[in-house]
Amino acid sequence: MEYKPYESTGLFVEVGLPSNVFRAVIPGAVMGTIPFHKIFWSVTKLDMHHPIILHIETSTSVCSVALSRGVVLLGCIGETIENAHASRLTLNINRLLREQGVPFQDLDAVSVAKGPGSYTGLRIAVSTAKGLCYALDIPLLGIDSLYALASGYARRLAYPASSALMVPLFDARRMEVYRAVFASSAEENQLKEIQGTEAVVVDTTSFDRWKHQGQELHLLGSGADKLVALFEDDDQVRVISGVTCTARNLVHPALQAYTGGTFEDLVYFEPQYLKDYMPTTPKKRI
Repeated sequence: MEYKPYESTGLFVEVGLPSNVFRAVIPGAVMGTIPFHKIFWSVTKLDMHHPIILHIETSTSVCSVALSRGVVLLGCIGETIENAHASRLTLNINRLLREQGVPFQDLDAVSVAKGPGSYTGLRIAVSTAKGLCYALDIPLLGIDSLYALASGYARRLAYPASSALMVPLFDARRMEVYRAVFASSAEENQLKEIQGTEAVVVDTTSFDRWKHQGQELHLLGSGADKLVALFEDDDQVRVISGVTCTARNLVHPALQAYTGGTFEDLVYFEPQYLKDYMPTTPKKRI
């Protein structure tokens, strides 16, 4: 992948690797006259329908959007700025579609990470996704945020067939986290849920039920980074630091939901908050 950092804002842009190949093959792409998604169509001559899906992920402090056609990631933009979701989300959506030459009318669906995670981030993302789907008359795909993170990590490892369990964790303040537990299968290229989503306070005994079965656990996500010292001497618990939750993780789960016809109801769909909203006093008012 190609990364173009913007240090002043924490912005990152990710461009799918196939674009380099297409620019070498089609002169129009070098001059910027042929949108990337149209190049992909013409080169591969796809006969079956590969949906163009916009993905929105704001479960954590990262505000991220991605665009895909089928299993191909066309682009991804994200920002790690505290409390920037409301002001940056729609701007990044417009930028991503403009850079890829994809008008809103060409979208086949919108996927959104439905939680658990940041109350404000989830509310903003779901509201934006529902508005787009209503205006464009396209399906809404709700993807579990923890499952998406684990799925993205598993694909990076090419779905290893082992006893290691993947435990995506989102920070829920202090020593509390949102967690779920998944097992991967190299044969099926998918995840099996071992433990559903829950909010727990982590201590050294939090994973004993699986450790007693002789299983290794990989902890990842924003909630894992604060557990390094807690499990540094534990041979069965491995903390994977720096695994970021971005919209690119939604590509494969969203495609499965789309092809399976698993669409959300635009009227009744709500984020999976998991905990009630607890308002706090801004520091500048204390």
